[in-house]
Amino acid sequence: MSTGYSSRKRAVFILILVMGLFLIVKLSMGVFELLAAKERVGEAEWEVEILKEEQAEIKENLEYYRSDLFVEREIRDKLGLSKLGEVVVLVPDDLPVLSSGEEREDEENLANWEKWLKLFL
Repeated sequence: MSTGYSSRKRAVFILILVMGLFLIVKLSMGVFELLAAKERVGEAEWEVEILKEEQAEIKENLEYYRSDLFVEREIRDKLGLSKLGEVVVLVPDDLPVLSSGEEREDEENLANWEKWLKLFL
């Protein structure tokens, strides 16, 4: 009879131990899921901040594009129109390019007579 009582205690102890381990595992999984959710919330908040900055920039651009200054600049640049009393000057696109700094250094190394010769030829 004492063996039955002892085996019953043992079964209850094992059952409590298994239930305790089950609860520990479930609670641990819940904590990890909570930490992962917190990380996702942080990333989402960071993305919201970036999108708010982009939205502010887009609003500024929109205000500029709706302004009279932009319209006037586009009319002048694209259509070549001017206000009354102004003269439009068109500069050709195929103007010669000024010499670069390297060519100027080469010219500085030339003798004075070679510079005059290069100027007139």
